[in-house]
Amino acid sequence: MDYEDRSRRKVLLTAGVSLLVIAALMMFYRPAREAASVIGLAGFGLLLVVSRFS
Repeated sequence: MDYEDRSRRKVLLTAGVSLLVIAALMMFYRPAREAASVIGLAGFGLLLVVSRFS
């Protein structure tokens, strides 16, 4: 694994965790709960893809 692969993986992991944190914070605001679940699924999917292909 070279430097470019490691930096790409780090960026994708950071993006996935950020999406999950944003979704968790949005769950406290009742009208945004549906959007928060979609954002959370996107973050979880991104983390799943990163873990599967690295």
